[in-house]
Amino acid sequence: MRIDLEQERWNIAGAVDDALPGITRLGARMGINRYEHVEIEPSGEIGTAFENEGHDLRVLAEHEEIAGMRGAVGLQIGDRELEAVGEEAFVPASDTETMALFVTEATRIGTMNVQLGARYEHVEVTSDGVDDLDFNAFSLSVGAVLPLAAGHSLSVQLDRSARAPVAEELLANGPHIATGAFEVGDADLEEETATNVSLTYGWSSPRIELIGSVYYTAFDDFIYLADTGEEEDGLPVRRHLQGDASFHGIELETTLHLHEGDGTTFDVALFGDYVRGRLSDGSDTDLPRVAPSRLGIALRGGWNGLAGELALTRVSRQDRVASFELPTDDYLMLDLSLTWHVDIGSSHVEVFARGENLLDEEARNHLSFVKDTAPMQGLGVTGGIRARF
Repeated sequence: MRIDLEQERWNIAGAVDDALPGITRLGARMGINRYEHVEIEPSGEIGTAFENEGHDLRVLAEHEEIAGMRGAVGLQIGDRELEAVGEEAFVPASDTETMALFVTEATRIGTMNVQLGARYEHVEVTSDGVDDLDFNAFSLSVGAVLPLAAGHSLSVQLDRSARAPVAEELLANGPHIATGAFEVGDADLEEETATNVSLTYGWSSPRIELIGSVYYTAFDDFIYLADTGEEEDGLPVRRHLQGDASFHGIELETTLHLHEGDGTTFDVALFGDYVRGRLSDGSDTDLPRVAPSRLGIALRGGWNGLAGELALTRVSRQDRVASFELPTDDYLMLDLSLTWHVDIGSSHVEVFARGENLLDEEARNHLSFVKDTAPMQGLGVTGGIRARF
């Protein structure tokens, strides 16, 4: 089987300063995205055709300072039409309309910087054969950055965010060849809500930079795609389910600036992360496709417009898996990237090359739906040229 794919995207954006009294900047951005692909059988016949067309408009008004607060209010409107035709069309044609209002504000209390945000979103999904599905999602956030001793800072983030289910989660009912499964949706899914708290510590000096974060997220009605152990049309059946869940994790990165001067830099970075996701229904069941922990080191350098990075990452074995999910083994990933920047007149040219999986490891990405049948790519090299005029 081969795929004939076509994608087209148009974006237009603009802004006006001091457009209205009290409005320091009024901006708008509109996007149109059209995607379609046709799956062609070995016989040359067309198997299944997918079409996805989306329109998006975002208007943002930045206001003058009010009671010590500066921020913006905005409106976002979107429309997404999805259609699949053929024997392997796993989701019926649908139209998703969204409308969101949001506000962001920032202020300073003593030495502490505070940011506030709120968003209301209405989503309507329509499809033949089902009643119109309406969702209302409301999100709030508050964050604060507190400078400590010289070079030290502490950040706290609290937020409650909500997400409406998408058409595939609601309406899927058929073989999804891209994920190698027979997917089943649920039109009775409700909004997914997450309450998150995170704490970040940062330290910066001329020679060392350190940033570390810990976080905990509690979900109400978390939506996830789970294996059932059943088969349909020779494919494993996966269902979009919903249940309370929790995630907790840690992220850490430190950078040592070993040399800087005469147009050259050389740094060494150490990084790592860990996350655990489980259902909170009393069963303590692990969720599917949760990323394994990582630990790595990167060498970064630059010389007169040439920049490079050599990174070695160890990805741990993931054996905390959901029902009917297979574990993945640990592996080492060695990647190299080189970039050369040069200005030619008023143009900026960038030449880049990247080598991935230089050790040619057989590795499987635990987040992939097809990890059991398709490993990650072996040794690969890519390159190209980008230019701005």
